[in-house]
Order: sequence, then structure tokens, then C-alpha cells
Amino acid sequence: MLKVLFIEDEPTSIETVIEELEQKIKAIKCEVKKFRNAKAFIRSFSPDIVVLDIFRGSIQENETAGLRVYESIWNERFCPIVIYSARPNDISDEVKEHPFIQLVQKGAGSEESVISHIESFLPHVEAIHEIQNNVRECMNRELKETAPRVFQAISDTDKRRDVFIRTSRRRIAAMMDQPPDEPIACWEQYLYPPVGSSLMTGDIIRKKTGDKNTPGNYFVVLTPSCDLVGSRARKPSVASVLVAYCTQVESVLRDAQVDRNTKMKRFKEKLLLVLTRGYGSLCLPLPELPGVFPYMTVELKKLELINLKLIGKGTSCKYFRVASVDSPFREMISWAYLQVTGRPGLPDRDLNDWADHIYRTVSQSDQGVDA
Repeated sequence: MLKVLFIEDEPTSIETVIEELEQKIKAIKCEVKKFRNAKAFIRSFSPDIVVLDIFRGSIQENETAGLRVYESIWNERFCPIVIYSARPNDISDEVKEHPFIQLVQKGAGSEESVISHIESFLPHVEAIHEIQNNVRECMNRELKETAPRVFQAISDTDKRRDVFIRTSRRRIAAMMDQPPDEPIACWEQYLYPPVGSSLMTGDIIRKKTGDKNTPGNYFVVLTPSCDLVGSRARKPSVASVLVAYCTQVESVLRDAQVDRNTKMKRFKEKLLLVLTRGYGSLCLPLPELPGVFPYMTVELKKLELINLKLIGKGTSCKYFRVASVDSPFREMISWAYLQVTGRPGLPDRDLNDWADHIYRTVSQSDQGVDA
């Protein structure tokens, strides 16, 4: 059953929309509430989609009661929203750009636009329901399985409560993170916006003053996460963060031993060897995070130490954290860096002679088998 909530101080203005919706979608329940009753009703009704007016009364009165309701929906009980108003553009640009927010200006023929947007939201409403059901199922199963062990191990009530919360959250997250049946999009390796309050290995940071489309303004954190953890009771054990510079995506071609003139088939074959491994001999390619940053390459030998205090949201900070990297990709970044920096220094050797010797040995062995 699709639940649609209309928030409108003049219910007669949306009667046509509701009638047509109920004709098109049989399994639907529409409710209409005025601004003063909207917030409380949202909590009890749990709408799948909200159709929201902005103005209370006439436009001339300029009472934007709907914006306060919108903020409540956005921050407390998010769902797709159709802003249906005489001046729908009287909202922030950030809101306008969100795919789950659609704007419709009231007027002749506007009813069909509202209905069209509601229909376009239906697959995403189903996805939201599936996510909610998955979380609920994992949580129910985990709470039942974790509680006996925690109660058996810890007698102190307050300590038991804290351990129960932490253990359950970790296991719920792990249970939700099941391998997909099909290949994931490359950018799914990112956690965006980043999670947690502390920097971690693999985090991508950017200069505050830098253009988001310029790879040279980005860096990848290489310092171990354990040295960066900060809390009320614990300070990070390092004052500076080791980072690697990012460069244009073309830098990975060096490790793949191809260039712009390489034929397409060989280009892909050689490049896929690096992409499959995840890193090259000197660099690590990063996929694009659409709308956030471009394709880039991490230069694992071009390093810098940045004062930890300069990374954050404060006015004195020069860098900010753009995204985190999920496991196992976080571990891959650490491993790639170790492969570059952890090799012992060796003298030059005649590797061609060694290769020739192996070839002769293998060839003679093959002849012996044939004989």
C-alpha cells in the first residue's frame, strides 16, 4: 500500500490530483493535513511520499510554513517529496538538486506533473522499503543472538548496555554487508559522506580552496587508522598525517605500459591487469565518485606530511575529508603503499641472464619429457 501525504492549507486545490492518483494506483492511501497538524501526523502515518505546499494562505502573506515541515521531514523521517506550490523555487539550491525532491509550480495542467513525479518515485519507494526491511530483519536476528553472550559475560548493567550496543551495531553492519550477486559499480567502494569523526587510512581529503574537478587538489591518507583515532578519552598518537598526492588518471598508463597511441584491445588488456590487481608498481587508480570528484591516480611515492589540525571543518583548517573507503579497498590501499615502500634496496642484477637461464632450463625439461 503506497501512502501519500498531502500537506496543504487549501485541501480543495489538490482534490483533482488525489482523484486521478486513486484511479491510476489502486493500492494507495492518500491523506491531507494542514501545516499545524503535519509534523505529528508524519510520525504516525509514516508516508512513502509527501506532496508539500510551501505557503500558508496567500503568497502575499509570505508565510513559508511548508519549509519548516520540509526540514522536519528531511531531518527526522526522510522520504521523497514533491514541492507543489505557487513558488516552488523558494527553497535552497541544495534541495533543488536532490533526486528525491521534485518541484511543481501550481497552475493549469500542473496536476499531471505531480502525478508523474509520484509515479517516478515508485521504484525508489520500493527500494527504501527493502532497505528498511533488511535492516529490521538483521537487527531482530542480531539482538536475539548477541544478548545471551553479553549477559553471560558482563554483570555490570551500565557496562553491559554499552557493550551490547557496540557489539550489535558491528554485527548488524557486517550482516548487512553481504557480497552482491553481481559486480558492484566501482564508486561503491567509497563511503560518502565519510563515516565516523576520526580520519582513517584511505580517506580522501581535499584542499578547501581547490577546485573539486582538479585531481591535484586531492590526497589519500596513508597513516594507520589506529594512530588517528580520537575521542574524549584519547587523542591521536600522531601530530601529522602522511598522505599521497593524487594526479590525473593518465598516470596509471605508465604502470600499465600503454599510452594514448596504443590500440584499444591491447590498451584494455594491459590496463585491466592493473585494475584487477588494484594498483600498479608506483600508483593506485581511484574510480570517479560521480558529482564529487573525478577519476584520479594516487602517486604512492609522492608523499607529504600534513598537520592533523589543518584537516577538518574549522575555519583554520586548510583541508577537509571528502570520502572514506570501505573494506576491503581500505586494506588494498595500505597493501599497495607497503608494496612500494617496503621493498629492500637491492643492487642491479643481470636479470636478462637469469631469465635466459630459466628459459633454457624449462626448454630442456620439456625436451626430456617429450623424449
